Parts: sequence; structure tokens; C-alpha cells
Amino acid sequence: MADEPISMLDMSVRNKILELMLDLRERLDLTYVYITHDLATAKFFCDRVAIMYLGRIVEIGPTEEIFADPKHPYTRALLKAVPDPDPSRSVVRDLPRGEIPDAAAPPHGCSFHPRCPAAFGACGWEGRDLGAMFERRWLERGDEVYRTEQPLVTGVADLDGGMEQVSLPAPSGHTAQEVGEVLNSARTDDPDEPLWRGVRAIDVTGSGVRVDFREGVDPELRPAGGVRVACHLHDPRFNDEAPPAT
Repeated sequence: MADEPISMLDMSVRNKILELMLDLRERLDLTYVYITHDLATAKFFCDRVAIMYLGRIVEIGPTEEIFADPKHPYTRALLKAVPDPDPSRSVVRDLPRGEIPDAAAPPHGCSFHPRCPAAFGACGWEGRDLGAMFERRWLERGDEVYRTEQPLVTGVADLDGGMEQVSLPAPSGHTAQEVGEVLNSARTDDPDEPLWRGVRAIDVTGSGVRVDFREGVDPELRPAGGVRVACHLHDPRFNDEAPPAT
């Protein structure tokens, strides 16, 4: 097992260590488990690659196929993040949004769904995703939108994980209808926000607004071409509702 064996080494030494490991593999018929964040050396060194996110394998298969046609959105994002030394080749990075979640309290359903641009209903939306959506909205749209909306949806900051039905009470001096208008305005302003694909209903009640999310499904590793991938985009059960796997 080789855990980041060359990550802190000078480039010339890195090459020598990799060549030594390859030579030992041929002479002693070794099999390595090569753990690294450096996809360039993984492509050079490994026959098969397993991509992990929050401690779980999300894609696994032959190195050549994973690099040529990555299936999982996280794998695609990782490959786009690899630096290209040629300044004439401009690559759109399109990196995952948001922060890496807490592995001790992983997201509901697919653990990558809060950062995935292709996530949809079955991916596992929950109460805390609603709070994160409003945080992004206010950062992007500025103080005026924040000052208008935040007093009406103060409850989003207290929403926990795993909540597929949440209630936002109307603050004192405001009506449930006003809270509902804030949610519907956010939905109208950004209909491509993946979270809305997971919202089953927004209902105004007597005391506030109830948001019902689609029940999330934890993806399993399934065959997709020559690899196996844990992603609902490649699950035939969701072919009719999943966005295109581009």
C-alpha cells in the first residue's frame, strides 16, 4: 500500500520513485494500492482507479476509460481541476459549488448532491439544503435582497439534515403568505437551481410555510459502460426525470 508516496518530493525524485515502484512491480509481480490526490500520477501509474467522495467509492473502473469518459459529476470536476501546462489550451473549470460537507453528518441520499449541478429529486434534498440555497442567493444578489428576505425566513438557519419536510413559521408581524412569496420568488428567479428539482410541494399554512422534499435514495454502484458508478444519472429507474448526463 502506497499512501501519497511522492506528494512531498521534488519532480525529478518523484519520477525516480515511480520508476522504482514500476520496476519492482514487474520483477516481483506486485499489486499496489496507490492512494493519491494527484490524478496525473494515477493516470500514469495505475491500471484501475477508484474515485472516492466522503469516504465512499463513487466511480471505479479501468484508468483509461475513467479518464476518457468520466461518468460521475465529481469525477468530471476532478479532471477539470487538473492543471494544464499549455497556456494555449483554455479549459472551463466549472468546479463544484459550496464547501465539502461534514463526513460525520453526510448529506441525505447522494452525498455529493449539494454540490452537483445535475442533482435532481431522488438525490436526497433536505432541510439544510434550503438554508444553503438562501445563503448562496443572498451572497450573489447582495444586501438589498438579504435585508428584504432574511427577516421573513429566519428559520432556514436552524434546519437540520435528514429533514424531508420542513416548516418555516411566519415571524411576528408577518404573514405566512409573505414567507411563501419569498420562497416562490427564489424559485422563479433561479429555476435552474438543482434544489427545486427535489421540492415536491410548497404549501402555505395558517402559521407558516411547509416545504416537502422528494424522498432521497442512496445511490449504489451500478455498471455504466466499462465502469461502475454510484450516481442516479446512470440509474435506469430515473431515466425519465434525470437531466442529461453530460
